[in-house]
Amino acid sequence: MRKILIIGLLFGFIVIVILGGYMIYHIHELKIQAQNSINQMLGNQNALLKQKTGYSLSFDPFKCDGLIFVECKNKEIKLLERNGDLLVALVDPVLSVKSFDAKSMTFNYNSDVNYLQKGDLEHYFKILMPKKIKAAIKISLETNESFLLNTHYELGAENIFYIFDIDQRIISQKLKQYGLLEYMKQISFDTNVMLKEAKLEFKSKGLSPALFKVFREKYGKELDLSSYQGLITLIVGLSMKQVSHLKNLQELMTGFTGLVLGKRQKIIVTFKPFNEFCLTCNPNKLENFINQGHLKVETFD
Repeated sequence: MRKILIIGLLFGFIVIVILGGYMIYHIHELKIQAQNSINQMLGNQNALLKQKTGYSLSFDPFKCDGLIFVECKNKEIKLLERNGDLLVALVDPVLSVKSFDAKSMTFNYNSDVNYLQKGDLEHYFKILMPKKIKAAIKISLETNESFLLNTHYELGAENIFYIFDIDQRIISQKLKQYGLLEYMKQISFDTNVMLKEAKLEFKSKGLSPALFKVFREKYGKELDLSSYQGLITLIVGLSMKQVSHLKNLQELMTGFTGLVLGKRQKIIVTFKPFNEFCLTCNPNKLENFINQGHLKVETFD
């Protein structure tokens, strides 16, 4: 009986060692694949960006590490204008790979954000532009020509907090040719992006007082709160007349006006197309995009 117990323990130990070795090997392969995929994808996007817009990406290669939870890190990714000036920089980006195989990828992302600060909009950028980005992203192969992209973004600015949940279907003939992992390296602007549903949340962190302060600095210290509120209401009213045929857009503008004036502290916007809406198929349809589905705007004091 004792011999049987010892043999059983030895057998169990051998199985654990074998499985552990396999897992370490699998994770090592995962790190290499993830690292190569990210760097090649950024390189391809840089080439496409230069070709289409003249802008460019500047970055050092990502390096992936970790024994169980794989993390891919970089110091900075810069988006540069044609003349080389900085537009936006993602500082200390970290991509945490949770799973990575032939049919799906799940990962988290976070970074700080730096951006061009000059011109008339500089003060508004400080208030509204995100300083930190967090994201949870899941990519799932659906067919040999499409995959589902589910994303959750949290963006923190100085005076407003954004939360975006967006579900999309990505369609491309190249999926059949390359498979999901290789396609992520080869992705191009001719891909069809179908919006399934979007939920956007905007939460004020002293937004109205901050905007009022900027208005006073730009248009004179004599501008009081009542005049500021009247000016905003007038601007929005004139804008709404220009889009009187877009009822959903008017509802959205009304919600944001309450946020800017400090009458509301949070708005949640949910948009679900009547049918999946192609964001990249026909640019002319984007003009009436917001009327292509059900829009729900909720406001909270």
